[in-house]
Amino acid sequence: MAREPGTPPEEFVAFVERRGTGLRLAAHVVTGNDRVAESLVRDLLAATALRWRRLTRVTDPPGRPGADAYLDRIFLREAASWRADRNEPAAPRADLRLLRQDSASPAAARLPDVPAAELARLAWGSAQRTRRRWSFVAAGVAVLAILAILAPRGAPPAPADAGSPPALEAPGTLPEWIDVLPTLQNQASLPTVDTPLPDEILLTGGLALSTHRIDRALLLLLPADGPPLVLGPDGGMRALDGLTFPVREPGRLGSTPITPASLSRDGRRAAFITSDGIAVVEFATATTRRFSVNGRLTDLVWLDLGTLLVAGPRTARLIDVRTGNVVLTTVDARYALTRQGPAAPVPSPTATGTVMGLPGGLVEQVVELLPSGEPATAPARIRRYTLTGADAATPVVTPIAGDRTSWVGQWIGPGFLNGDLAARDCDARELMIPMPGGRPAAINATVVVDARTGVVRRALAAGYDATRRPDAKLLGWLDRDTILIVTTSGTDVRLISWRITDGELRRVAEIDGTTLVSVADFTPAP
Repeated sequence: MAREPGTPPEEFVAFVERRGTGLRLAAHVVTGNDRVAESLVRDLLAATALRWRRLTRVTDPPGRPGADAYLDRIFLREAASWRADRNEPAAPRADLRLLRQDSASPAAARLPDVPAAELARLAWGSAQRTRRRWSFVAAGVAVLAILAILAPRGAPPAPADAGSPPALEAPGTLPEWIDVLPTLQNQASLPTVDTPLPDEILLTGGLALSTHRIDRALLLLLPADGPPLVLGPDGGMRALDGLTFPVREPGRLGSTPITPASLSRDGRRAAFITSDGIAVVEFATATTRRFSVNGRLTDLVWLDLGTLLVAGPRTARLIDVRTGNVVLTTVDARYALTRQGPAAPVPSPTATGTVMGLPGGLVEQVVELLPSGEPATAPARIRRYTLTGADAATPVVTPIAGDRTSWVGQWIGPGFLNGDLAARDCDARELMIPMPGGRPAAINATVVVDARTGVVRRALAAGYDATRRPDAKLLGWLDRDTILIVTTSGTDVRLISWRITDGELRRVAEIDGTTLVSVADFTPAP
């Protein structure tokens, strides 16, 4: 019997019957407010309904259904955000044991009476309304793209007509704008490209920076063993000796000492995440400055050559490495993009005060790539700020829209901005992007988005390679049309360039061991 339009499928209703009680119990414990808890439950179920077709096709490595894993993940994220907003250390924590209880639990008797079928209907309807809003935005973007094509002067080709996300295509017939990272064996045979970096990078040896200083570094490396290394413009390697912080203690819960954004764009400084804050190494003087920050840090962004934005799940700070000032900010380094290439916009004449914890001159330079699902039903989007006075700014939000949005997963790692083009990695496991040659579906992808229009330009998908899982990460822009990627599998580490105008892939360099990598800005000025 056909399902009536607008009604949820039986599988989704069964899912809500099975998981709804535990979700409601956990939401009530975290929020302590019946109305807020039930609103949170509806939002999280709506977010799951929005991705239902995709989630039913995936499982987590332990074999749990994709919808269950997704619901757990977004609940924990929302619960952590709730605790951070309340700023109460004693606030109740999210508890997965509560989240997984069912209607037979004695605690369920204390819940307001809301039938699971009604919860499912409300969530499904909310997801449909969200999908229609996204389609309207996508249609508007498509109209603007057509007008741009008809304009007297040429413009970059627009994506295909917007609308509802299409069904996933069969392996070997991916859209022309999705490129595929080759297997490790095929990466070795890619043609090479000339860059400021050498073809082979050795992690052994290296002169001590304390006695052989350099003005700037092209590359920052943190090998699995030994001290951090930097590659100087003379092609020689330097070891960061005499550091006053433990670089192998990156903080709690899996944060890493460096990220692809650790090296300042001019290559003169490097920022390390330590167990109690940030350490900044100045290469010209071989000195280290430490900045204490309460709370675990996971992300950092250089807003300019001397201003560092750092963040963790519960904190965001702005560090002026020249003066030593550390202040609170409402701009989150987890979402802010590192600028490369062309110079940042000229500050507004009103940029004289402090806004959001930032000097006014930096506010209009901030571009954030926000994730979908925060809040629960929100799409991925881009946020900029326009100064409206000496001490006020207005956010300008652009949804990522069009028929390519279904190929954008949750953002991971730092992002980089070159002109109006934003690049960032995303988790592709829930997207089920097919890969050619019978390889399993993609596990992550690097996506390029027009930061002005929200239109996805191109994507590079990376999947499993036989029994090995490559770790492909974005390192930044090599020039205005080319992105730099690092791929790691075991001890095989390669730097690869990806040209977004035609998808061409080339081999940049081979690294002879496992290491974390950060690269200075090679992008030439316009």
